[in-house]
Amino acid sequence: MRMSRDFYSKSQLVVMRLARDLLATNFDERTKPIKDYVREMGVSIGTVQKAMQVLIDQKCAVIYFRGHLGSFIVEKDVKKLWEYTGFGTLTGAVGLPLNPTIAGLSTGICDCMRIKDIPFNCVFMQGSNTRVKGLQQGNYDFIVASSLTGQVVSEHDNGIEKVVDLPGCVYSGRYTLLFADPAKTQVEDGMRVAVDPTSFDQHYLTQLVCKEKKDIVFLEMGYLETHNSVLSGQSDVIISRMDYDPSSKEIEIRTQELVLPNHYTRKEIDQFGNAVVLARKDNYRLADLLRQYLRPNTVAYSQKQVQSGDRVARYY
Repeated sequence: MRMSRDFYSKSQLVVMRLARDLLATNFDERTKPIKDYVREMGVSIGTVQKAMQVLIDQKCAVIYFRGHLGSFIVEKDVKKLWEYTGFGTLTGAVGLPLNPTIAGLSTGICDCMRIKDIPFNCVFMQGSNTRVKGLQQGNYDFIVASSLTGQVVSEHDNGIEKVVDLPGCVYSGRYTLLFADPAKTQVEDGMRVAVDPTSFDQHYLTQLVCKEKKDIVFLEMGYLETHNSVLSGQSDVIISRMDYDPSSKEIEIRTQELVLPNHYTRKEIDQFGNAVVLARKDNYRLADLLRQYLRPNTVAYSQKQVQSGDRVARYY
């Protein structure tokens, strides 16, 4: 079925939305009624019908019409449908794979996308705050972050939502306090506190533990530098993730449990490092696709393999 340039120009958004809906619809599941598109998009019934016919004629999907029961999808060509969705190359942003935890998590994400055989690119960027800003600006389709980042960002930005929980997958180790002086057990007035302003979790937790303290001196630097600063005595304390080798006695004796009075329970603090996926709410049907594509069991298995050294990390 050949469509004029004028028709396609006017109907492009309808075709795109139909393609995304069909891609996210399971087999033998009822497709969205035409009247819904008419109401939501302010177009005519004929426009929606012709847009659907475009996808059928291009063999993107096979639709079975069951009269008053509605229409059901019985076959679909994911690659062909994808060409009409407007998604292009899906881009996910993850932290730099500086340790087996993030390397394994990234590998699991890429494994899931490889199984679905869709255009995908994994971007590595240090600093969860930087990735959140990139998501807000539309530079990425989704980002992988900690449960804490997902919780706070979702509460303060109505345009972003947590679309996938990844139970069994770890974003980071447990958060603790790391002191220059092994005799210290809590943050005190006048301490020098190193913090990475681009690390959402470290910056957020640092503000909480220092909120009631006086004359705190904040030293801004990169996340890895914060660790070097406390070990060298440049700073007195930092919020640290337990991503280091637990056999390191020098680190172990300087580490104290993180306590957040009047905010979080011990269990909640321990769950801060769980992995989640965030996306923009206005990216139509992307959340549904990510829930289909990113299988927690697959990601967790890949992550554990990389962490144990049983496989080499593999990225797109």
